[in-house]
Amino acid sequence: MNFVLKMFRYGKLKADDVIGKTSGELLTLATDGKLLVDGKPTYEHAQISKHDLTVMQKCCESELEKFRLTGMTPAPFYFERVAILARKEKRYYLEVEICEQYIEITDRIFGSTALGVKAGPRYLAIANRLLKARDLLKKHT
Repeated sequence: MNFVLKMFRYGKLKADDVIGKTSGELLTLATDGKLLVDGKPTYEHAQISKHDLTVMQKCCESELEKFRLTGMTPAPFYFERVAILARKEKRYYLEVEICEQYIEITDRIFGSTALGVKAGPRYLAIANRLLKARDLLKKHT
């Protein structure tokens, strides 16, 4: 069942709550703001903070929490950004960890088939990056 519909069913959202609201605003209401990063939804950080490793890591944590709370697939953008920024800092262990984390969660959601985000270019970029990151990690340890 759709997460927003569940929130109506449990009395967390009311009909007046949805008028003029985006899906992101509804998600924020339904989760009591638990998914906000520094007071903003993750998508607001996508452009303004995409070069900030700490903020991108917080966005990954928020996306994972979104999955735990709602069952919605985490957005791959933040995981890819953490991987890119980690490699720039030569933190290969972090790059491997974040790629593995994203692949594991999407495998849990979609299995081994290329469905949903697993059929998209960002997932493929993360999977390819993982192979290279593992090689770099071995080389530098």
